[in-house]
Amino acid sequence: TFEMSKPVESIGKFISHAWSTPGWLKNVALLYHENVIPATVAAFATFICMAAVEFAGAGVTMPMVGPCYFIRNNKMYQIRIDFCFVPPCLVFALVLFLAHEFPGLAQTTCFLDKCCIHQTDQEKKLQGIRQL
Repeated sequence: TFEMSKPVESIGKFISHAWSTPGWLKNVALLYHENVIPATVAAFATFICMAAVEFAGAGVTMPMVGPCYFIRNNKMYQIRIDFCFVPPCLVFALVLFLAHEFPGLAQTTCFLDKCCIHQTDQEKKLQGIRQL
């Protein structure tokens, strides 16, 4: 991983990590931190577009996904979930996991200690730590 790093003039973000945290959880946290705003905007825009088509009377009626139930205090309640909620949820997930790959979105350099500080050569490791 150290071989993937490169010298830069400035750093946009400093990222450290705990070795005890599972890698997948770190990945999800970074994706959420970096992509939740574009994902929310894209999902909301998708919902508005779908609702506009339905309310404009274009002959398109969004079907119900199916009967959905929840239980509270030992009583079952049926709720209606329209299909127009499904595409925004899919768009949210897609953008959440892929927005950092979209061209044109702001890119920034980051310092990730695992990648920017040598992990096996002790002399290089100390040199990297001293430069913090």
